Amino acid sequence: MKKEMNDKKDFIKKDIKKEDSIKKEEKNKERIRKKVKVGFFLDEELVEEFRRFVVLKHGKYEKGIFSYEMELALRHWMSLHSFAHSRSELNIKVPSLSKNPPSKVQLIYNMVKEYLWQEYQIDFAEIDFVPIQFVERAIKVIRGTDPRTVKKWINAMKEFGLIKVRGKLVEFVA
Repeated sequence: MKKEMNDKKDFIKKDIKKEDSIKKEEKNKERIRKKVKVGFFLDEELVEEFRRFVVLKHGKYEKGIFSYEMELALRHWMSLHSFAHSRSELNIKVPSLSKNPPSKVQLIYNMVKEYLWQEYQIDFAEIDFVPIQFVERAIKVIRGTDPRTVKKWINAMKEFGLIKVRGKLVEFVA
């Protein structure tokens, strides 16, 4: 009698373990996406620096970890440069580089003005002052959403004398 009870308990335990392993396999199948090998050329030093970074971050180098980190880096890069309105929708023109290109700050300044015209119909022939949040939004769309990036471009435009920040308003000088 006891032996039958032990056999039933063992059978139930084995059955539960089978169900658990089947559930784990199903979860793993859901998580795993089809991977493809990508071939392109990168700077050799950049690749080595990235590998060192991965090893420092994880403490070791394991199979698949380089791909995982590269995928994260690509996703991060795309998220920084994705936004509701694409540049083509806004028709923001990036001037081509000629022999004497204008400074990058001037290019971004012009792109901000173009964005403000297209998004908020701000005519700089009539208006010189714009709410700072409009300018911040324009920079986020054009250069990325990181607050340090926004601050950097506002400071650069101030330094070049293109804008003056007056409280919560920005005066477009140039």
